[in-house]
Amino acid sequence: MSALIGFGVHSLLPAAYEVESKGMVGSVVGLVGSLLSLVLSLLIWTTHGLFSTQQMQLQTLGRKILELDFALAAYGSETASRRALLREHVKRIQARLWADGVEARRFILHGKLPEDLLALCRGLVESVPEDMLRRPGGFGPAQSAPADSMPTARLMAYLGRSVDGQG
Repeated sequence: MSALIGFGVHSLLPAAYEVESKGMVGSVVGLVGSLLSLVLSLLIWTTHGLFSTQQMQLQTLGRKILELDFALAAYGSETASRRALLREHVKRIQARLWADGVEARRFILHGKLPEDLLALCRGLVESVPEDMLRRPGGFGPAQSAPADSMPTARLMAYLGRSVDGQG
């Protein structure tokens, strides 16, 4: 209905209005196109940044796991069972990250380690003598953790990390 009214009014308006309106429509289309290209480029940049950050974190984690494996290997055959356990947990984490979907990855986002992985970490920490654990270049002195903190936070506090939000 409004289109018919527009056609009727069109014949009554001077030709100059038609030219100006075409120019205005062209300008608005150009503006919308520019805004869409900006939004798309920001989306691509953000996605690339997220991917690069995750890739760097996975590479760092892989390097740290290899360093831990080499350190355990330096202790000799007495750490063979811990190294096998470490390899088994790395395989499980890989399966969780790449095979099981979003629900299996949820533990990474919420900072809560699965019990079996937490047990591996505790076992590895407890197998290192205290003087080796706290030496320069190792972990700092044990920190206190709130009584209601998660097991992961208590382990991190034992390794010298502040878990009370103070840094």
